[in-house]
Amino acid sequence: EELGAKGRKNVLVIGIAFTTDHIETLAELDLEYGHLAEEVGIERFERAPAFNDDPDFMDALADIVHRHLQSGEPCSTQYGLRCPGCTNPQCRNILNPVAPYER
Repeated sequence: EELGAKGRKNVLVIGIAFTTDHIETLAELDLEYGHLAEEVGIERFERAPAFNDDPDFMDALADIVHRHLQSGEPCSTQYGLRCPGCTNPQCRNILNPVAPYER
């Protein structure tokens, strides 16, 4: 609504929380927001595609997993970081998902 009120005619939406297409993504972004965009005067409303099974994305994930497994660490150093203002004592309790597979 705000973009339409500002006279924007073209909007590209990027679902940054999703690496794959989900029905929720398609329904909410494409349908609900697509209709809203039309109602507020946005002429061109598009959603950038998710990575899905893009070969470069798959290679990048494989590299990340490989490096992580080689490190022997249960998680990356970033995993322990909390969102600003987080006060949940259970937030970021670190489990060792690799332990059952250690040799």
